[in-house]
Amino acid sequence: MRRLAHLCDHLRMVHSLEPLLVRHTHRLSSPKGTAGQGAAAARQFDAALTSVGFKLSARLLERLSGLSEAAVLHTARRTLRTVGEMVGDHVQHNAYFIDFPANVPDTEEFWTRCVVKALADDSSRENVLGQLAHGVLNLLSLPTYGRYQHTYEEMLAAQDELIESAGDRVTVLHLGRDLDTELADLYLALAGSTTPLGDEHLLDLRALAERCALGPQPDAIPVRENRAVVNEARLAVGADLLLDTVTDVLRLACALSGGDVTLREPTRFRSLPRPVRRALLAGLDAVVAANPAKLADVHAHREPFKRLGERLHPHEYPRWPHAADVFAVARGEREARSFDSRVEERLDEFDVRGAVRILESAPGKLFRALDLLLRIAADQEERDAVVAAAVRIAPDVSGRVLLSVREHFHNRGRETGEPRIFINGRGRGWVAEDDRPPVPAAVRDPLIAALDAEMRGRLPAPDRLLLDPEVLDVALPLSGRARCPAERVRIRRRRRAVALLRVLEGKRAADRLRPRRAAAQRRLQHRLLAVLHVPQGRRGRALGRCHRSARGCLGVHQPGPGPGARHLHRPAGQHLRG
Repeated sequence: MRRLAHLCDHLRMVHSLEPLLVRHTHRLSSPKGTAGQGAAAARQFDAALTSVGFKLSARLLERLSGLSEAAVLHTARRTLRTVGEMVGDHVQHNAYFIDFPANVPDTEEFWTRCVVKALADDSSRENVLGQLAHGVLNLLSLPTYGRYQHTYEEMLAAQDELIESAGDRVTVLHLGRDLDTELADLYLALAGSTTPLGDEHLLDLRALAERCALGPQPDAIPVRENRAVVNEARLAVGADLLLDTVTDVLRLACALSGGDVTLREPTRFRSLPRPVRRALLAGLDAVVAANPAKLADVHAHREPFKRLGERLHPHEYPRWPHAADVFAVARGEREARSFDSRVEERLDEFDVRGAVRILESAPGKLFRALDLLLRIAADQEERDAVVAAAVRIAPDVSGRVLLSVREHFHNRGRETGEPRIFINGRGRGWVAEDDRPPVPAAVRDPLIAALDAEMRGRLPAPDRLLLDPEVLDVALPLSGRARCPAERVRIRRRRRAVALLRVLEGKRAADRLRPRRAAAQRRLQHRLLAVLHVPQGRRGRALGRCHRSARGCLGVHQPGPGPGARHLHRPAGQHLRG
């Protein structure tokens, strides 16, 4: 009975993982079942898929045709449910405007209609007139706001043309290998992804990691959040943890406590069982014993490490002394020189070559410091050495950093003296005067050419690539995150300059800044309003609307320097020009 129950649990888990394979790879694992005459059922399955924009490949259709009708129907039921969810067929998507995106009224026209309808309605007229008598009307309280003015069926009837055009998009489902092999490959692809996964994909990785924790692992897990998910699954089955830094242990502890593994938000650590505490302390001890310099990573997250130490009780386990050193550094009882402090020491002495030698072990930091290194270099020979080091380690730098630095030096060809807008990862902005001297063309041009060559070498070579000219001036996020708070939705039917205006904090927020920054911000606001041809007398009103609107429409993530790095200059944001 126990073996039967275990087999049933295994089958349920397998069936729950099959939709992951379809969603991520558009493949069906090789269908199993008794041989038979399933051609008719397979064609019906294909026709049903076509109605939602999918189709069976020739090989998959041939494979299904050789199975019994019952086996084909069993596969069809599970697959149709999955593809239906992929296209949103499991929910009713209504639209506020029945013929959206056509005939969407302007803001003033929309609110005027809402007020007129409210005054014409006997049930709401008295409330509206009462608010108007006090000089203020809460537009959100109007009866037509936030309520559908039509049924879902009426919306479908008005969207016949759009629904028919959806049939032009067809996704082909291919024949895969056996389910175990396909799931193992999908796990390796998600765990080894070089870009962060979205929330839904992280849940998929968690489910796959629980199944594949004891199997083959990717050669590298570049994204730390993915590593935390994988380690959580490996810890549950007693497998060795995949740790590279002490921060990996901190992220794992956050995951075990249901906290934020990105470490952007504080985590309230739970009381952990003794076996889990031993595993985390053993992991910390092994990381530091292999490379004591990694104790410097503690400085970036001292407070979380302090709180974690209160839960792990390292003093109870003297056999792991290096783990205790981690929490001693967090409490300030032991010194551990950070990487940035070593670079600072060289920069304070204007030893550019020495700083470059240290930074070569951290390619991303070297690229972020290129502007500073080129500016403080004593002569052309030192500048050439900096460029040569950058070209040498460019293959080890992430694509988003290459693009950010390339854009940065593209905008450094002239001395502007104009204020610049910087947006951090949380969507908060500030304005600073750009008083840096320009980078000479003799240095800038070869560096840009080398970065372009590196990016071209990484990109595929498509036979045909179509680009809409309208998207060429849209700033793309380079944060590397699936969702970044600094990003904002680009508003339809709006000029770009209006979107740029909304990036500013607004006149009132600017007054709270230091006088120099506030003055620079106001100058830039008025410059943008002048580009929009807003009359001088109406600019105060426009600035008020800017302040009341949502903060930021267009964001450029700017990774700042590490802790204590006074000289490592962050890459400049996109230079906003009207």
